Amino acid sequence: MVELVTQREYARRRGVSQPAVAKAIKAGRIKTVDGKIDPAQADIQWTRRTQAQAPRGANLAVGGAPPGGNGGNAGSAPGQNGAAHGVDYSQQRAILEGYRARLAKVEYETLTGKLVPIDAVRVKWFNTLRTARQQFEGLAAQLSAMLAAETNQFEVHRILDEAVRRILNDLANANTSTGANAPR
Repeated sequence: MVELVTQREYARRRGVSQPAVAKAIKAGRIKTVDGKIDPAQADIQWTRRTQAQAPRGANLAVGGAPPGGNGGNAGSAPGQNGAAHGVDYSQQRAILEGYRARLAKVEYETLTGKLVPIDAVRVKWFNTLRTARQQFEGLAAQLSAMLAAETNQFEVHRILDEAVRRILNDLANANTSTGANAPR
C-alpha cells in the first residue's frame, strides 16, 4: 500500500515551505490522491517538472542565472521551454562567465596583496603571539633585581609599565614593518 501524507508533511520532508507545495499542486507539477500526496511519486514529479530557479536578486554580472523566464531560449525546439533540461545554454554560459570573473578578481586581489592565503596569516599570527609570550615570560627575569631594590611603589609601577609598553611597541612595530600581507 502506498503511503500518503499531507501537504505540510511533504513540505517538511522535502525541506520546502507548505505554500511552495500548494503552488506546485495548483500548477500541476505534482499530483494528489484525495488531497494527499504520495511522497515517492511527488519527488519524481517535482524533479522532472520544476525548473531550477536562481535565488532572488541573482545577477548575471556575478555569475547567477537570470531571474525568471527561460533566459533566451528562443532557439529551442517548439514545445520545449528548457524546464525538462534545467538551465539552458545561455544561462550556463552566463554562470560560467560569472565564475570566471570571480576567479579573476580573486587572482588579481591576491597578486596585488589585497588578499593573502589563510595559512600565511595563521603562521604570521602564531609567530607574533609566540614572540609576545616569550617576551612576557622573560620579563620577570629582567626586572626582578631592579624591582627588589626599589622601595617606592610608584617607581615599581613606572618600571613595570615601561617594560610592558616596550614589549607591546616592539610587537606593533614588527607587524607594521613587515606589512600585513608580507608572507606569501
